[in-house]
Amino acid sequence: MATPVPDLWERPAPRARRLAAAVAALALLSLTPPGHSQDGLGPALPAPAALAMVDGQPVSRQDYLDNLEQRQGAWQAETTLLSAMILAEAAKAGLTPTAAEIEEWYQGLKRTIFGGSEPRYQEWLTSGGHSDATMRAEVKVQVAQFKLRTGGATVPEARLRQYHEKYRSYYDQPERWLYRKIDVPWPQRNGRAVDDQAAYAEAQSQLRSVLAKDPPQPGDFEDLARRIEEDPQAARNGGRIGPQPLDLVPPAILAELTKLADGQILDHPIQLEPALRPGQHPRWVLLQRLAHYDAQPGEFEAVRWRVAVDYLVADHKLQSQKEFFAALLKHHPVEIRDPRFAGLKLSGRWHSPSGWSLAGWLAEE
Repeated sequence: MATPVPDLWERPAPRARRLAAAVAALALLSLTPPGHSQDGLGPALPAPAALAMVDGQPVSRQDYLDNLEQRQGAWQAETTLLSAMILAEAAKAGLTPTAAEIEEWYQGLKRTIFGGSEPRYQEWLTSGGHSDATMRAEVKVQVAQFKLRTGGATVPEARLRQYHEKYRSYYDQPERWLYRKIDVPWPQRNGRAVDDQAAYAEAQSQLRSVLAKDPPQPGDFEDLARRIEEDPQAARNGGRIGPQPLDLVPPAILAELTKLADGQILDHPIQLEPALRPGQHPRWVLLQRLAHYDAQPGEFEAVRWRVAVDYLVADHKLQSQKEFFAALLKHHPVEIRDPRFAGLKLSGRWHSPSGWSLAGWLAEE
């Protein structure tokens, strides 16, 4: 049997072995209408009449949704359609995930991403506008696509335990760091890049805009990342990286993170070595430490769902992404009704707005 696919939440792996971690990624797209729950997965939050009040005047939820659609409409529309297809195909094949399957993956992902810390998870929920019910509904999409791509294959418990024992080291969680990083765009004057000193001054200026408040307000650093970070995925994530294994954190960043407390923002920019950005000018970077996770042993009960994924991938039981989505698009014709998306062409690319899943995990292999 082939060596198992390393978990990409923890460490890099060859291109051909990325599928195991990919299927463990969250589909952070709710298919539940406001005020409803899916399959008894938990109470849904009622949709408020207004997003907030500003100077006593309501800012409508629809205004918020319109702005969100304006920025992310096309690629998120495709995610919505693909997710609907996945659930429809699962129902047709009799492979709709059970509540127990959803719960196992859901709890496993929480342990993987938040190190078993429920307070950290709850903080993420409230800071991101998520809910327990919508998270379970989103996990449901991932479980459904995995069951479809494996044809609903199951593995005897004894065989899974043997596999886990053989590759135990893959399931032990290393020490990890969770942080936010902003690569401050290199400023230009008169169409030319400024010198290093001027770039540092710009980074300091951006940092002061966050640190000017005493104490800095939660979310300010994340908002700054969304405003100035040039990389679209990093901007959507608010600069969030990790949880990142210790050996994958750049030494210059690790040295600063160890000096900070959880939630603390580094009070000065740092510059990464050019080797970390090959072919590019080294940029000034702003940092915020979010959390540190100690190493944890990968006991079977805690990682059973991941063991099952790895076993089926190593045993070549997982249909390729390209074949899966080609068949999905063929068997589920789409009629676009909204004129804003009249030109939308489905490519079989699925995007995660949260940043929890691997970038491009549903791209071509």
